[in-house]
Amino acid sequence: MIDKKIIIMALIVAGIIFYSGMINTEEDTISGQILKHKDASIIENTEDIQTAKSSTNEGFKKDTLLIKFKAGVTEDSKDKLLKRYRLQKEKDIKSGIHVIKVPVNSLEKVKQALSNNPKIEFVEKDMLVQAIMTADDPYSSNQYHISLMHYSGAWNISTGTEEIIVAAPDSGILSSHEDLKNVLLTELSYNSADGSNNSEPITGHGTATAGCIGADTNNSIGISSAPWKKKIIPIRITNSADGWAYYSDMVEGITYAADNGAKVVSVSYGGIGSYSIKSAAGYVKEKGGLFFMSAGNSGSYEIHQAEGNWDEIIGVAATTSSDTRSSFSSYGNYVDVSAPGSSVYTTSGSGYGAWSGTSFSSPLAASVAALLFSAFPAASNHEVEQAIFTGAKDLGEQGYDIYYGHGRVDALGAMETMQDRPIDTTPPTVSINYPKENEKIAGDTTINIGAIDLFGINKVELYINKTLYSTDNSADNDIYDFYWDISAFENGEYELLAIAYDTSGNTANDIVSVMLEKDTSFAEVNITVPTEGSTITEKFSTIIASASENTVSVDFHINGAFKGTDSSPPFSYKFNTRPYDKETIIIQATAYTAGGLSLYDSISAKVNLTPIVTETKECDDGKDNDGDKKCDHAGCAKNKNIFYEADPDCIGPDDDSESS
Repeated sequence: MIDKKIIIMALIVAGIIFYSGMINTEEDTISGQILKHKDASIIENTEDIQTAKSSTNEGFKKDTLLIKFKAGVTEDSKDKLLKRYRLQKEKDIKSGIHVIKVPVNSLEKVKQALSNNPKIEFVEKDMLVQAIMTADDPYSSNQYHISLMHYSGAWNISTGTEEIIVAAPDSGILSSHEDLKNVLLTELSYNSADGSNNSEPITGHGTATAGCIGADTNNSIGISSAPWKKKIIPIRITNSADGWAYYSDMVEGITYAADNGAKVVSVSYGGIGSYSIKSAAGYVKEKGGLFFMSAGNSGSYEIHQAEGNWDEIIGVAATTSSDTRSSFSSYGNYVDVSAPGSSVYTTSGSGYGAWSGTSFSSPLAASVAALLFSAFPAASNHEVEQAIFTGAKDLGEQGYDIYYGHGRVDALGAMETMQDRPIDTTPPTVSINYPKENEKIAGDTTINIGAIDLFGINKVELYINKTLYSTDNSADNDIYDFYWDISAFENGEYELLAIAYDTSGNTANDIVSVMLEKDTSFAEVNITVPTEGSTITEKFSTIIASASENTVSVDFHINGAFKGTDSSPPFSYKFNTRPYDKETIIIQATAYTAGGLSLYDSISAKVNLTPIVTETKECDDGKDNDGDKKCDHAGCAKNKNIFYEADPDCIGPDDDSESS
């Protein structure tokens, strides 16, 4: 019996009651030491908070951008574009994401330029984000979610008949833990932060999430998880002692899991609004899996890019043992489901403990998906996803709401829904929106394809003259964009064929014929301001370039460094001249056509912000001796009533043009 004073104190301090001791569940004996975790920090799952300064940086890599080219952009075009902006590719990540090194002082300008480039699907900073958790003193020895989520009822139908592979890329998993060591695929251990196979924990967070998604079950040791049979790929995505991880390392860990057979992937970090995470989640889904992610621990409404049409990510909010929203759980239109997240009893260190946060809601929801995949190996990822949504217990407002999504995940409800699931035989709808039938194409073109399906689109393929050109699995508002690089195509008629695949394997297609007539003329460009050999004396100066009508954009460089792009005439760029004071600079303007052909013009100019004043004896009188409404330098200094600028080039007496 726990002392009432302790209960009252716990209620006042944390609002949560923890229990310790030893109990028996229907399948497992829960025992072991109770561990505390010292990290009790919380971070909001928003970009503004993610950019908050840490001890070492401002929340992102200052010399790195993550970009994804549109489907269809050739490797040669990618290399040319990177060369155009003087960028270097550090590495490629599966799902089409490239890690690009950028000069520190040019990051924002390059990001803006790439964002406006028609070949780019998205560009974003390599954000540093924290694991989504709230750690507390673990005094619970009861997995209340087992009864709340009706594991036992689900197990009466099936405990899973085949082994399933899952992954929870995190801060590492303790491979010697008694309730994890027999389910870990240690031969696949991977550390995406350094490319090694060191997946041992750098913080305790990863071991705790691993216990939620797949602790060894029915082994008379420790705790239970929804699927009895499963394997976990140990993936560590950070080498930072505080557990924070970059988008790039998270994405690499996610795609590594998908490539090695993981049907279910759960990530308990911030970043649910990242386009890079969205792309990696789409990669998991294209391979037939499902991707779950923590909703965040801000305790407030959050707006994410992930709202509405980001079907690749299943966002999971947190609930309590009484089926109410956890006070720390973030909410918004990006929330798809909810699951227990307050005082979740799981593996902790080398023992067990209670953890709180949406970090634990996500793997608990994912574990139910793993059970369904295991019990119904022929089921599609969409069928499993819909079974989880439909079988969830409706909480809050009737139907979908921003706090619980489709409801709190229920293993039995999902299992029964899977048993009664309808067979999807309805094909999707697909349409080539651009170009239109018989359209004339003069340069590189973005082919716009719309595809929708009642149960979701898995991928869209584009064929040009019956040859597969590219595949896209990531839509923006049901639109799939393909960049058609015409450099390898001759003039003539081409058939464009779009094939859409829904999540049940049904297909539909659309065809248009277009005429390719390349514009082979180069863009002409001339720098009109400043002129060759001129002197720039203003602290801010504008470069202006005139270009021919077939110009679609003009890039500006100073001393070989990219500065900016303008896509509409008059083409111009305003820059700060102070870093170049007393220097002769080389200004270059490069004009591009729709077909990627380019010409450039360059001029040299001197920057002199403090001109040397040449004075003669007869001009040292504080007068406007040459009639230019500027007074002699020395005279201005003596006479405070004269407000004209100093005259740098007095040429002789003109006593009739006094400025005072």
